[in-house]
Amino acid sequence: IILQDGVSIEELPVLIKKATAESLLDNDRPVHRRLNEQPGATRAGASPKVSAIIKKCASIKDVYVALRKVDPKDLTPAIGVEALDKLLQVRDIGPDARPKRSKSQGPDGVSLVIGELCNLITTAGSSEVILDGLRCVVRHRYSEEDRKRYVDTFVNVILSRICDGTIRLPDILEATLLLVSCGSQYLNTVDHFWQSIVTQAVDMEKEDVLKLYSLLPYFKSSQSIVLRAVARNTTKNVLSFGAEDVAYILSVLTRLKLVPQTLLLSLTKWMNLNLHIIPEKEFSSMVRCLQDLRYLDANSSKAVERYVRIKGSASTEETMDALALYCQAFRWRSEPVFNSVSDYFVANHKVVSLPAAVNMVRALGYLNIVPRNAMEFFGSLEWLLREKFSHIPSNQLVDMLVACFYLQRYPLNFVKKVFSPHFLDKMNGSLEQNELRRTHQKLKFLDSALTLECKQYHGPYLPRDYSSKSIRRDGRLLRLMCSMQDDMESVVGGEGNFSFSVVQPRLPLSDMYIIDYVVKLNKQGKPMAADAVSGVDKRLAVIIALPEHYCMDNLHATGNHATKMRLLRTLGYTVIELSYDTLQKTRPASKERLNYLSAKILSS
Repeated sequence: IILQDGVSIEELPVLIKKATAESLLDNDRPVHRRLNEQPGATRAGASPKVSAIIKKCASIKDVYVALRKVDPKDLTPAIGVEALDKLLQVRDIGPDARPKRSKSQGPDGVSLVIGELCNLITTAGSSEVILDGLRCVVRHRYSEEDRKRYVDTFVNVILSRICDGTIRLPDILEATLLLVSCGSQYLNTVDHFWQSIVTQAVDMEKEDVLKLYSLLPYFKSSQSIVLRAVARNTTKNVLSFGAEDVAYILSVLTRLKLVPQTLLLSLTKWMNLNLHIIPEKEFSSMVRCLQDLRYLDANSSKAVERYVRIKGSASTEETMDALALYCQAFRWRSEPVFNSVSDYFVANHKVVSLPAAVNMVRALGYLNIVPRNAMEFFGSLEWLLREKFSHIPSNQLVDMLVACFYLQRYPLNFVKKVFSPHFLDKMNGSLEQNELRRTHQKLKFLDSALTLECKQYHGPYLPRDYSSKSIRRDGRLLRLMCSMQDDMESVVGGEGNFSFSVVQPRLPLSDMYIIDYVVKLNKQGKPMAADAVSGVDKRLAVIIALPEHYCMDNLHATGNHATKMRLLRTLGYTVIELSYDTLQKTRPASKERLNYLSAKILSS
């Protein structure tokens, strides 16, 4: 069927039951009356005497004899469950072990008896007895063919009860758990359970809510509507959950698609409100899950900053690592967080794990944050690099050195080690091809950038690469520059008065050294021909700044972008920044765009 839930329209599987006149008349009676007419069809309907006899059975023959001697009135579905469990238990052990039969052979006598017991159990009025029978056939091991036949018997009656509305939500969840434990063959069947789940999801108990969250990844076509139903219940009763419950819900949501934002908002509100009762282990788990979900709002940012103000550098390594990665993922320059991170690193640099240390340093460099205790921090970092140089993976070591360069702290004490043949051989032998190529590019950048900016650096150490190469550039930039061609000609006075995508000679082919537009000005501030050599007073490097070139506050450039502008100034350019968002909001050849370009370029 096609179902609309709010603004969402989905195609979902639906159950249709063929009904006879007798079944319709039977369905007119209240459910509790139909169940009461079968007192033996509940768990309490098992005769203690018969149960004791079945428990003493040690072979298939004993089970047969016990069933033959039982009064037909005492052979209830509950007794059928016990007999089925015992029969499956003794079926493949001892002298009753069966020889394997070929597919061409029909079912043997034991299989026929098991099938009859399954049919008996499915006549139970209580869904609990039916689930006990399903649990028996799922728990024991035997051929897949037999398992499928037995399980299908129970699946049919469960689907029938869902159509009739005579099965409770906890029983549906238990049936779902049992079916998914059988493998992927019943996932399509589980998708049909959404009707009853959505109907009964309004008044779920907390245990059922958590159980349904654990089963959500197994729903496929109906996952979205089931998730929205349980999300509404969670939002309404969010204050009844504990820290472990919220952490578990967030961990499940990381495995799903299209998570409702209202649900995440409710969970972050809970975090901010109940921060005082969240253990540190659960807090770090919540932060990592929010990072995986790509979610940051006012509540989560307040909760994080309040937490680090209270705990400070006394937090655990796992928490500091999670917070550093969280801030880096969202380009969030949080002063309280990074003050705590730097204090923790200084206090624990001798015992901190290498992955956590790499993440902390990389986050500081990426966000272009110089720690408040810079002397102590970089002294501790130098000790770590010196003592554990050989233990740090080569790609992570290069990342740390590049992060230091972003912060204008030049790692001169480690340059000879990094560019030594021993380190390069180790790097070539330990990294996979793609990661090796990226690390090579970073090493080339580090070598050339230190040569340009650091007078104490006696480089370059790497030979120039004369091989022809190409570089992939951001598609957004290329499309925007294509639409700006005529605008730039109008502003600077012709096509010959500017160059685009300019590569710097004698420097590595890297996006760090590629200039979007180069414009030359004379002493009167007027554009000159792009190939002019004499009379050039100023060279403008026009850079289009993408949104990710700045931190979340749109005020501070990231370490990579700030370093690029710094190096271009070192090369003698006057750097002009154009906002990508501003250019996108204006149409080509419009008055607004031309005025913006003129104000930026010609007024410099």
